[in-house]
Amino acid sequence: TLIISYVVYIFLNGKQSNLSPCDSDSFGCKITKSLVSWVQIMFLLVIMGTGVGSALSIGNKMQADTVYGPLVGLVAVAVFIFLPKFYEFDANVSSGDQDANMFSTNMEESYPGMARILIPLGVLLSLIQIKNIIAIVISNEKLSKNRFLARLFLGSNVQAEFRIKQAASYKVNQMISNAYTLHKEDEKSSRQTSVKKAFKTTTTEVSTQESALMNFTKISEKTEEIGGLIWAWKEVFTGSLQTKEGIWLHTRLIAGNMAQFIFIFVVLGYSIMVLGGIIKEVYTVQFSPCKSTFDYNSCYFPYSEVETYTGTGLCLDVELDGTTNENGGNACDDSFVPVGGSLQTNTCNMLNELKGIFYSTDKCTDVLSAADDQLNAQGFNVSGLHGCEKLLNLATIYGDVGSDIFNQTDIMTCTDYINNVTSAVESSFNASALSEYSLCMETPSHFLRFIDMCEIQVFQTTSVIKSYEKSYTDETEFCESVLSYCVPYFNNTGACLIGMRNLLPFQFEGVTCEDYPDINNILEYKDQITTLFPEKWMLQLSATLAIIVGFFVAFMTAAVYIPSAVHTLLKFRSGVIPSLRSKSFLAYRTNLEHVTLMIGAMFWGMIVTTLLMIIVVAGGVFFLVWQVSRPYVIDIIALVIGENQ
Repeated sequence: TLIISYVVYIFLNGKQSNLSPCDSDSFGCKITKSLVSWVQIMFLLVIMGTGVGSALSIGNKMQADTVYGPLVGLVAVAVFIFLPKFYEFDANVSSGDQDANMFSTNMEESYPGMARILIPLGVLLSLIQIKNIIAIVISNEKLSKNRFLARLFLGSNVQAEFRIKQAASYKVNQMISNAYTLHKEDEKSSRQTSVKKAFKTTTTEVSTQESALMNFTKISEKTEEIGGLIWAWKEVFTGSLQTKEGIWLHTRLIAGNMAQFIFIFVVLGYSIMVLGGIIKEVYTVQFSPCKSTFDYNSCYFPYSEVETYTGTGLCLDVELDGTTNENGGNACDDSFVPVGGSLQTNTCNMLNELKGIFYSTDKCTDVLSAADDQLNAQGFNVSGLHGCEKLLNLATIYGDVGSDIFNQTDIMTCTDYINNVTSAVESSFNASALSEYSLCMETPSHFLRFIDMCEIQVFQTTSVIKSYEKSYTDETEFCESVLSYCVPYFNNTGACLIGMRNLLPFQFEGVTCEDYPDINNILEYKDQITTLFPEKWMLQLSATLAIIVGFFVAFMTAAVYIPSAVHTLLKFRSGVIPSLRSKSFLAYRTNLEHVTLMIGAMFWGMIVTTLLMIIVVAGGVFFLVWQVSRPYVIDIIALVIGENQ
C-alpha cells in the first residue's frame, strides 16, 4: 500500500494545487509553507492510501463465495498499477512553434525507478486475484484430491492445523518413548540376568522403581541442543517448528518479516541505482552539439546568504545555435527537457529577480517610459497596451499550443490596437525618439518586459551546453561557461542560468574571463574553495561501505525477529520465563493490545537502526579519506599511538 500510494502520488503530483499561506521570504513563512506542504502530502497519501489499499485488497477474503471481489481487485490492479506505467499525460508546455507532443511524458520517462517496480508488483497482485478466483470456482473437494493444488489454493490454515495435531502426536510418542526408556532394563543388565539364570545362579530382582532411578541417573546428562538463529530458521523452513515443536507463528509476524526482507532488497537495489546515478551525474561530462553565447552586460551574478558568490549567473538574451540533428532539426531542441514542481518555481523566481535588476539599469526603461507618457497624453491606454504586448508575446512563446490557451478574438483585438499605437508613434515621435523607441522594441530582452517568468515553462539541459561570451574573438581568446536551466522566449533566445555543470557551480574558464569583474571574482573565490571538493573515489568508497554495512544491519535485524519469537515461546513453555506465577502476569493480561504495535516497531525499528549505521559508517569513512579532514585524523592516530607507547 505504501509503494502504491507513493506511485499514485507522484503520478498526480504535477496536477495538484499548491497551497501557499504566505508569499514573503521570512523564516516564519518558510516554516509555514513547509508544514502546509507536508500536511497536504500526508492528506493525499492517507486518502489515496486508503482508497488504493482497499481496492487492491478486495477479493482476498479467505471464505469468499463469489468471484465479484477478485474481479474488482483485478480492475483495481489495472487502474492503479498498470495505468500509471503506460498512461501518457500532457505536460502542457511548449515553446515557439514546437509541437506540444514532444513534451508528453509518462511514468517510464519521469520516474524510471518506480516504473520498474510497477510491472512485477502488478503481475504478482494479478496472480493472487486469479488464484482467489480459481479457489472459488473449483470446489474444495476437487482441490484436496491433488496435494499440489491443495497447497496452492486451499491456503495454509488446514495444513497448519494438521501439523499442530501432528506435533501433539509427536510429543505423546516422545513421552511414551522416554517413559519406556526410563523403565526398561538396560541391555547389559539384561544379558547378565540371562546368564545367571542359565547357570542357575542366585539373582536379585531389581524393582521397576530402582531401575527407573538408575536409568534416570545414567541419562540425566544427555542434552538436546535447541535455539539459535540458524536452528530457528532451519525449523521454520523444514516445517519441524510446527510438526515437532507445535509452534504456530502469528500471520502478522510472518507477513511483517517477509515485508522487511522484500523492503531490504528493493531499497538495496534502488539505493545502488540512485547513488550510482548521482555520482555519475556529478562526475561524468557529456557535451551537446548545441552551442550558445551570452552577453555579460545582460547577466547578474547573485550572492548567497553569507555574502559570497554562488558560482552561477543569470543571463537574459542567451542565444542558442545548434547543428542539425539526425532528424533534420536543431540539435538544441534535443538538449532540453521540461522541469516542474519546486525546481520550476525556484528557477522562474530567480529569473524574475534578474529581470527586475536588469530593467532597473537598462537605458531602454527610460526610453519606453517616456514613450508611455507621450502615448498616455494622446489618449492611449498604456496599461492595456502592456497587457496586449504580454498576451501576444505569450502566444508567440506557446506557438501552436497557444491557439488552445488564448482567446483568438483577444489576440486579433490586441494586434489591431498595437498597430494603431505603432502608427501613432511613427507619426508623432521625432526621428531621434522614434529610432531609440524602435531599437528598444526590437531587443530580445524587451520580449520579457511585461511577462512573469513563472508563466513560461523552464527547461533543464540533458547534456553540457557550452556558452561563450559573445565578444570572444577566436579559439584562444574567449570566456566559456555552461548552461543548466533556460526559459526560451524568442527566436532561439532565452533567459538561462550559467556556470553550473552536473550540480557543480563555478564552471567558468578562458583567458578573457578576467576581463569581466564579476566572473573574475567568481574564479578567485573558486580557487579558495576548490580544495574542499571531494574526489569521485571518496564518495564511491563511502557510499559502498555504507550500503554494505546498512544492508548487513538491516538483514540481521530482520533475521532475528522470528528466532526471537520462537525462543520466547520456548522459554515460556519451559518455565524460564514465568507466566501464571510471574509478578508481571497482570501486565501480560492488560497489555495484550500491544501486539498491534508489532508491525510499526518492525518497520520503524529497522529503518532507524539501518539509517543510523549508514550515517555513522558513511560519515566516518568520508571523514577518514576527505583531504580536508584527513590530516586531523592522522594527527589523532599519531597522538593515540604515541600515548600507547
